[in-house]
Amino acid sequence: VAAIPFPPRQVFPHYEVVAKNRQKRLEDYLRRLIVECSKLPDCEPLYKFRNNLHNLDKKSLLEFSPFFRRGTFESSKYGTS
Repeated sequence: VAAIPFPPRQVFPHYEVVAKNRQKRLEDYLRRLIVECSKLPDCEPLYKFRNNLHNLDKKSLLEFSPFFRRGTFESSKYGTS
């Protein structure tokens, strides 16, 4: 997990192109994090889906991290909605 590079903030985050680029890299980061964590038995919420991540449900994502709770990200000034 530590080997997955986290996308750094850009100097000009208010530019739409830069923001969209970082958003894509953050989405890629989250996907890779979920895949890697699903391989770890200690990460029960994701591990049970290790052979079929397409069936991963919202409840399991919430058990994994409160980050996935609706409103946590959307309500900030950086929200996507």
